[in-house]
Formats: sequence, structure tokens, C-alpha cells
Amino acid sequence: MIDYRTEVVGKNEDVLVVHLRGRMDSVTSDFLFDVFSSQIESDLNRVVIDCEELDYVSSSGLAALVRLHSRLRKAGGIVKLAAVNSSITDVLRVVHFEKLFGIYDTVDDAVLAF
Repeated sequence: MIDYRTEVVGKNEDVLVVHLRGRMDSVTSDFLFDVFSSQIESDLNRVVIDCEELDYVSSSGLAALVRLHSRLRKAGGIVKLAAVNSSITDVLRVVHFEKLFGIYDTVDDAVLAF
């Protein structure tokens, strides 16, 4: 199960922050990709994913992140990850996702990095 909420922030209100809570797995990853996709289509192509309350990311969740990254790049955008817990950070580093995504301590840090 996963819950999310979104907000638009930034100096020009041009950064989409998606706050996730729960598990990003085979059951939830396609749903989340659809949520992200609808927001990208509304010209919000700078995205921060707040992972503070994200408990678990499966290989399906990782694949959804890669799909999001690819889609945003095609739209001239970028995705950053914020407040990632240590166990998920370890997984992201094993698969070298720190090279694809900026990983930041806080949402504010990630937003300021744009």
C-alpha cells in the first residue's frame, strides 16, 4: 500500500514535490508512474520525490523510477530524491542510481539544487 500527496513549490512554483508513504512495489509502482506522468504532462518537469516515509522499494519500484527519469529527461526535466532512509539508500547505491538521481538529505535541499 502506498499513499502520496503532491505540492508545487519553488521560487516560481515550478517544482513538483511528491511525498510518498508506504511501499513502492509491483502493486503500487505502475499507479505511481501514472500519477507522475499526469503531473509531467501539466508542464511540471522538475520533480522531487520525498522518501522520508517510504518503507520499501522493490525492483518494480526501481524500474518505475527509471521510467520516470527517462520520461522527464525527454521533457527537459529532472527528478531528485530526498530524505531517503539508509536501507533504501543502500539499494540505490548498489544499482548506481545515485548517478541518475540527485539524492538529498531534505526536500528543501533538493528544491534548492534546481
